[in-house]
Amino acid sequence: MLFFVTVNYYSTNLIVELVDSLSKNVNCTYRLIIVNNSPEDDSIHQLKSDRIVTIDAEQNLGFGSGCNIAIQYIYSLDKNAKVWLINPDATIDQDAADYVLKCFTNHPSVAILGTKIRDDRDKIWFSSGNFNPQTGYLKHKAIADQQEASNSEALITDSRWVCGCSLIINLAIFDHCPFFDPQYFLYNEDVDLCERYYQKKYHIAITNSILVNHKVSAIVGKNKTFMFENYTYSRFYLLSKHASILALITYLIYLPIIILLTISTDYDIAVGRWQGLKKFVQPRNNLK
Repeated sequence: MLFFVTVNYYSTNLIVELVDSLSKNVNCTYRLIIVNNSPEDDSIHQLKSDRIVTIDAEQNLGFGSGCNIAIQYIYSLDKNAKVWLINPDATIDQDAADYVLKCFTNHPSVAILGTKIRDDRDKIWFSSGNFNPQTGYLKHKAIADQQEASNSEALITDSRWVCGCSLIINLAIFDHCPFFDPQYFLYNEDVDLCERYYQKKYHIAITNSILVNHKVSAIVGKNKTFMFENYTYSRFYLLSKHASILALITYLIYLPIIILLTISTDYDIAVGRWQGLKKFVQPRNNLK
């Protein structure tokens, strides 16, 4: 069975659109698991149906830990399921599910599959992820030519990491329940997940067709300080786990300079970066 997973944080109106896209575009048997990271938001429970399960978290656990609840729930039901993590501010294209299932049929070794993603301006937002542990270089490609990106005869292309906005886990490949590192609250947990399994030689790939629409930062983008605090901390934590000491030290030197340059032009971003740096250097958070 195909399971979709999304995490709600006061985003019921967006999840309604996601649910609509699933009902219109998924032809196989599926279920949607909604982890409610805002348990006082009762409106999400109105979406319950035979296909939709809601699970209340006790508090806002962040993206990765919220997904972990659903992944563990699905693993207890079906250890061979395909688990499609998808943002609440995303929708899927027509025949996207058929394409994804064909990818796994034709390439059964794939453990983690991402999809190419377009933004709400109809531009490609994510097409593949790069990470260099020696330099700490972390980037995702956004190919400008959408036609070029969609015309490849191959279904998939190997990728170092794929975006958690639309990420499918093939549970059948694992001899355990895969999970996100709960130390990440938001950002880079997808890179960490992929890097851990990439280092263990698991097959990670991305679709060559664009299958998902994403309203970029429709939720977290409302609070820039919160965004940049979590991104900064997560970037440091990622480097501390997977990059060289030189890469980590370089970023520690680089960031205060950027904060000083930014503080007069965008105070909220500068404060967020500073808070993320402070959070990382606290010994109890700087964990391997």
